[in-house]
Amino acid sequence: MTAPIAAGPARPIQNIEQTFPKLTSAQIARIATHGRKRRVEKGEVLIAVGKTIPLFFVVVEGTIDVVQPAGRTETTVMVLSPGDFSGEVSILSGRRSLITLRVATPGEVVELDREALLQLVQTDAELSEIFVRAFLLRRVALIAEGMGDVILVGSNHSSDTLRIKEFLTRNAYPYAAIDPDSDRDIQDLLDHFQFAISDTPVLICRGRTVLRNPTNHEIADCLGFNESVDQTQKRDVVVVGAGPSGLASAVYAASEGLDVLILESNVPGGQAGSSSRIENYLGFPSGISGAELTARAYTQAQKFGADMMIAEGAARINCSQNKSYTIQIQSGDRITARTVIIATGANYRKLPLDNMARFEGVGVYHGASHIESQLCKGEEVIVVGGGNSAGQAAVFLAQAARKVHILVRGRGLAETMSRYLIRRIEESPEISLHPCTEITAVEGDDHLERVFWTTDGSAPEAHNIRHVFVMTGAEPCTKWLEGCVTMDSRGFIKTGPDLTREELAAAKWPLPRPPHLLETSRPGVFAVGDVRAGNIKRFHSSTRRCRSKNGCILSRLSRTTPRRGRGRTTSSRPVRDARLPRALRRTDSTHFARQLEFHDAGRGWENRPLELGGVHRAAAPDDYERHPLRDQVVQVRHDLGRHLDRHASRGSRGEGNQAITVRDGAERWRLHYQCAAR
Repeated sequence: MTAPIAAGPARPIQNIEQTFPKLTSAQIARIATHGRKRRVEKGEVLIAVGKTIPLFFVVVEGTIDVVQPAGRTETTVMVLSPGDFSGEVSILSGRRSLITLRVATPGEVVELDREALLQLVQTDAELSEIFVRAFLLRRVALIAEGMGDVILVGSNHSSDTLRIKEFLTRNAYPYAAIDPDSDRDIQDLLDHFQFAISDTPVLICRGRTVLRNPTNHEIADCLGFNESVDQTQKRDVVVVGAGPSGLASAVYAASEGLDVLILESNVPGGQAGSSSRIENYLGFPSGISGAELTARAYTQAQKFGADMMIAEGAARINCSQNKSYTIQIQSGDRITARTVIIATGANYRKLPLDNMARFEGVGVYHGASHIESQLCKGEEVIVVGGGNSAGQAAVFLAQAARKVHILVRGRGLAETMSRYLIRRIEESPEISLHPCTEITAVEGDDHLERVFWTTDGSAPEAHNIRHVFVMTGAEPCTKWLEGCVTMDSRGFIKTGPDLTREELAAAKWPLPRPPHLLETSRPGVFAVGDVRAGNIKRFHSSTRRCRSKNGCILSRLSRTTPRRGRGRTTSSRPVRDARLPRALRRTDSTHFARQLEFHDAGRGWENRPLELGGVHRAAAPDDYERHPLRDQVVQVRHDLGRHLDRHASRGSRGEGNQAITVRDGAERWRLHYQCAAR
């Protein structure tokens, strides 16, 4: 086999101290307790490009080359020396490696498998900050240098080229792009991979596979985005949609130890992911782009062990049972979940013009990212819409476009847009606001060329403008639910107190309690974000609502089960501590028994002691009968033909917050209740 030809080092990496930080001897010692030390020899390949990353390394002695092969050449990205560590975000997601690690000089390393690394970042705050920050910055550096194993050949004026670019960019996957309209030295590439210009856009995946105008699903398969996800495992929580609300839900649920899977039909981030800059989100005084915020949230979810499937949305859901739900994904496979969070969001409405669809991606866009801004550099553009997304797009595009026209049907922006954006628009000479204005027609051949608009009922005016950004209205993505949950007249999902008694009766709500705040007409199915009726269309509102929902999910999923992998130990110990809804913290044994019956899915229980103030006390039936305060004790009854349990505690006056732990084989549940005098 011919040895690779060294192509020299890559350009210097910015912010090198945080991208490749040095670990102290004390930090290395802590890491070593989670793995093992071993010798490595010169030329040994520790990680190969294109292979799933199973291991994480810390260099104790010697050096390791970080290289990226490209055919018969390779580029040295970095040389790891003592105190350095390997890895980037691919190790958190379990995806394939973008680089090769090869030992340059013999020495010693600390070796951890992926599960041990996940456990370490969940338990050691100092090392977690160092690792996660470095992993993110390293992926940013790879993207900046185009150091991926993907080449995209396609015209910048092609809607499919734009779609593929957006898919790769918003999934933070580095790639190199070649535009045949401007690159005249492309013939060698065409001859080598045996495709013609007429086949473009073409994606050359890993230097071997040529995909002609691939779908997003085909790209995800080629790059192995979903290879590490176990689709046969029954999940505690399945989040459908990876917008801000979906990612926030995944982070909060996974951080509580729940087994979480996210299903995303396109790219993470939703509409917010395409925002050029979000400036009114707490903690980012200088603002942050939607793509960057999405990347951080995605990495945070992975850090806590959440899985994500890309380009695999939900096709339908089986709502025939209330104790678990089966979701069929677009590939036809089925996933079972105890709890489902619907975060599919809403799409911008398309303008009601006959030929508008012809120009989708070639003059008409529904997001304003760096990719779109480069297409309209130095030209005039139109932004349709009066919400924050439209305002953010206008301010961002004004940095590249010659003129930005904002078209709104109302008299102004005060009722629909944040004040700070209105001030930006008013102060920008490149932006013009056109109230009471609507587009009436568009014209063009292969690309949009002309737009007609009317103001306040006047005759249509023609404008030679080639780029229109439509960010108005919202259509909920709920067709896949097929009537599983109750919706309003526009297709948005109704939750919590918005559900009337009549609607709950029609849905056959099976529980004595009403739905939680964000719970739908199906127990254990929640709706968050733009898909929910009455939702406030703000990013920070979506994430805050997800936090409040987490307690409701834990109330349903109070089971504590030992799990394999995902950075969690396999010891038989409780990993969840869930409190019952306030309505059930009462001395009503019937309600409490129903709650237990709802949770146990028809299994039997063994008697376990009550826990009060951290002190375990036995509760035999005889003790209960002799207990002087038995009339003040909640009787927990659960009778499925096999068991009738009575528990009591000799705690202080028998009142206050108490907990009962019950067991079913390897599964343990810890349920809290409140005891009060009758």
